[in-house]
Amino acid sequence: MVNINGNNYITVAERLERLHMKYDKVSIESEVLRFDHEYVLVKTKLTIDQNIFVAHAQEKIDPQLTDHTSMLMKTETKSLGRALAFAGFGVSESIASAEEMVDFEKVSKSQGATENQINSLKDLLTDMNVLAPERARIRELLQNQNSTKGEASKLLGYFLGNSQYVDGSWQKKDEGILSQRRVNGG
Repeated sequence: MVNINGNNYITVAERLERLHMKYDKVSIESEVLRFDHEYVLVKTKLTIDQNIFVAHAQEKIDPQLTDHTSMLMKTETKSLGRALAFAGFGVSESIASAEEMVDFEKVSKSQGATENQINSLKDLLTDMNVLAPERARIRELLQNQNSTKGEASKLLGYFLGNSQYVDGSWQKKDEGILSQRRVNGG
């Protein structure tokens, strides 16, 4: 099990181990539907007794990567993880496996800051509870054309707090520094 942003995710290996501990007759078939210079697409068919669970996974090929075979294996693992989740293995909090969430976090944090993040940061510049050195840090991030979604998220979390998705709704995980300053009168 892997903890990502306060949520626990089961690895594909753990899901597979649980499957084999519970059932003797299992069939796993993977089919590569696409494997070229752009994408890898894999379909997995998991059969347990008479029940069939089908899942797909797709990965965009990184042109800088020379070992495309590892992308195929990674995609096959993700597809298997989804099929196992559809069969009910390791879905205590999410169908997504730990491997999927690690990749999602990497991509999400490396993308550019969103328009909503940028607008929220601009709003902070006018907040009287934001200190001068903090305003300088916000301006620096706003002026940097390469600011990532992850950097903006971290800075917004510092000021406004963080939330997490639990049991179908967003819940406040921790309060930001501005909440504390407003309670204490600045």
